[in-house]
Amino acid sequence: VYPGQVLLEVTNLSEGRGTTRPVELFGAPWIQARELTDALNALRLPGVGFREAGCTPSFSKHRAELCGGCQIHVTDASRFRPVVATLRVLETVRRLRPGKLTFQGPAFDRLMGTASVRPMLESGGDLAPVLARIESDLKAFEPLRQPHLLYP
Repeated sequence: VYPGQVLLEVTNLSEGRGTTRPVELFGAPWIQARELTDALNALRLPGVGFREAGCTPSFSKHRAELCGGCQIHVTDASRFRPVVATLRVLETVRRLRPGKLTFQGPAFDRLMGTASVRPMLESGGDLAPVLARIESDLKAFEPLRQPHLLYP
């Protein structure tokens, strides 16, 4: 899950640092865990499910604060798209809690590899073109990576 969840490091969501399940757990004090879990599971993202979870990070963001959120569970690694899943998490959090989600702009843009995604997330714009581009790029990359895999 790390390739996607790393994006949370440059938002005001806890990425679970300071818990026993860093990167698997995510949330914030202003999130209702059940509401977010239901909304994310309703998306029926391929290869992943979300479980209602709360956490209290012992360090990092929201240290010593109870955070409502989710635990991410990969159910089919061959279908799971970590970056797409995390973008859908961010989109859903923004929709459920308008005005609460914030980004460290330049850092998020560097991690994303483009400055075009964050403004869409911040404004509630349509992520469909971004997600289609990610899928297209993954398909184009597949034949390039295939000869270098240790395990088919």
